[in-house]
Amino acid sequence: MKTLLRGLLAAAALSFSANAASTYEFTPPNDPEGSVTAEESNGFFGYGRGVFFEMADDFDLSSIGLFSDFTKVNVLWDIMEVTTFNRALGGTILQSGSGIVSTDGLGWVDFNVAPLTLEAGHAYHVNFKFYTTAHQVFTYYEGNLPSYDDGIFHNINGTMGYMPEVPSMPAIRLTGEGGVMPGIPEPAAWLLFILGFGMAGIVARRRTAMLAI
Repeated sequence: MKTLLRGLLAAAALSFSANAASTYEFTPPNDPEGSVTAEESNGFFGYGRGVFFEMADDFDLSSIGLFSDFTKVNVLWDIMEVTTFNRALGGTILQSGSGIVSTDGLGWVDFNVAPLTLEAGHAYHVNFKFYTTAHQVFTYYEGNLPSYDDGIFHNINGTMGYMPEVPSMPAIRLTGEGGVMPGIPEPAAWLLFILGFGMAGIVARRRTAMLAI
């Protein structure tokens, strides 16, 4: 039993130092389902549509994704560190890219990024743009909700043409490693749960054995 206990405690300790990859989807609380708002349309993506947010903890980004319905559409993207908050967001483009993508109906299209840490206390903007049409344009309706917080992401707000506080936002997700993601227990938490149940089971079996003697 001591060997098992040492092994579980060692695994739990190691898990505290290594975060598992997590995926976060920006979903405003007042419209968690979202909807298709246009068909065979550009959906104003010619201006660029995205999401603005501030970081409460570091997050090592590995990919960004957009939920839509495409057939051979050239999608452009960029990640900007925001330093000015006037009528339009301004700052430094950290990474950008593009790709010709197709989906089987509505689906996620993910673009890998070079190693990039979104740092705590900094603000960022993830933007997507395409000039042709999508079969279906999927968005969330923010309405009068100016911004919201969720886990390590704060002041989340949809954008259009680098302007924040628009009434809707596209479905965007980030994948990477870092601070505690909303609603997802850390690996160490799972191991501690397992450890607790395992110890409870061992104690129960020992009591049963002593009563049987």
